[in-house]
Amino acid sequence: MTTSLLVLLMFTGIISIGIGNILMAFASMVAEFKPFRDYQLGVLWLLILLESYLSMFWNCVLLAERETWEFITFLYVIAGPVILLFASSLMTKLLTHDEPGGPEIRMQEEIVITRFFWLFAVSQLWTLGIEFLLGLEWSYASLVSVMVAGIAALLAIFKQRNLRWYFTLAVVSLMVADIYIQSAGIHL
Repeated sequence: MTTSLLVLLMFTGIISIGIGNILMAFASMVAEFKPFRDYQLGVLWLLILLESYLSMFWNCVLLAERETWEFITFLYVIAGPVILLFASSLMTKLLTHDEPGGPEIRMQEEIVITRFFWLFAVSQLWTLGIEFLLGLEWSYASLVSVMVAGIAALLAIFKQRNLRWYFTLAVVSLMVADIYIQSAGIHL
């Protein structure tokens, strides 16, 4: 068994756990008949996380092409899905908890949301590191990662709900454009 295969097994295993985490949160919300309108922003972020996991999984082919591995490189590669797993765990816990919303709970929720956005920003920067590690050229996808990381950092800093909606819609727009450009085979 090659080292690349072992790295891919760990990489895809962590991604699978993260995807399962998100799907179980959706299943819990559906099973408990929770109205999505109360959690629209969080549900949107779960969908963004799901797209991030699927993109990570889709691009793992590039990892298989790497011939030599060092332990530090392996740790860096595994860090990306682990960071997203932590982020998705924060968001799913936030969306599936049933405690009443007193002031202490709202303050704790804000701490969780802030951590989530910082983790998501770091995961986008991790993507840039992977591109560098694999010797890929700077591309439109790299620019999208930088912009999404910046927006996620702004989301962690700014606490106003309206701003969070606008920034979230900007992230969705960037990700949809990125999916379209990659699917259409357009090289920018």
